[in-house]
Amino acid sequence: MTDLAGNKVTLDSGYLTDASMVKVDNKPATIISAVLESTNKYIDVTFSELVYGGSTELLSALEMEDLTAVITNIGGNLNPFSVSIDSVTKTDDTPLIGGESVVRVPLSFAGTRWYKEIK
Repeated sequence: MTDLAGNKVTLDSGYLTDASMVKVDNKPATIISAVLESTNKYIDVTFSELVYGGSTELLSALEMEDLTAVITNIGGNLNPFSVSIDSVTKTDDTPLIGGESVVRVPLSFAGTRWYKEIK
């Protein structure tokens, strides 16, 4: 069995009984909102449903490798400006356990800042 991204998924059927049913959620979570902190240190991201990581473990926590930081040119030249994700945590900065709907994504920036800050 694979998810929509083609990742192999293994189900442990030891928890199922004869009367059990498995519902496969084939719709990916979507981002409902992403709020940039006033000094651009992090973004709090709210998803449409509980999210889990891309690990081979079925219910693993979201990891920074599961996300991609993208800068959209909103006027001016952004090169060689770049952004990277430092980690992914709960909004109280504690580690994720899997199944969160809101996560905090601390950011690092490099290069010359030729951008408009979002206020």
